[in-house]
Amino acid sequence: MREKILIILVFGFLTGCGNSSVISDIDQYVAIADESSDLKESITKYNAEDFNSDIINNMTYYELRDSEDKIYRIITDLITVDEIPYYYEFYYKNSDVVFSRIVELSKSGSDTLMNSRYYFSDSKLIKQIAQ
Repeated sequence: MREKILIILVFGFLTGCGNSSVISDIDQYVAIADESSDLKESITKYNAEDFNSDIINNMTYYELRDSEDKIYRIITDLITVDEIPYYYEFYYKNSDVVFSRIVELSKSGSDTLMNSRYYFSDSKLIKQIAQ
């Protein structure tokens, strides 16, 4: 019985260390993408309307792509009709999302209500960090 528990503990420790390495690699990839001068950013701004042509939110959409049109990052700033700001980041590697971040701010924009980070490997969520 002790051997089984020891094996489970060792396996759990090794699995945790493996995720830590993957998380570190993803953080490094995100930093490199953000600072790369080889990538080009496009910005699109628009207002979404309901069926009555009333504006329901304002959105700014940022795309970061390479010269071959491969996507590296998408950032969206969204302000709802209730004037609540949201911020979304998505980072891609080989067309798969590897990292995302979702932030919800207070109506005044001065307080963070939600700040969650999500790490993915092989299109599967491997870690979520909520602050």
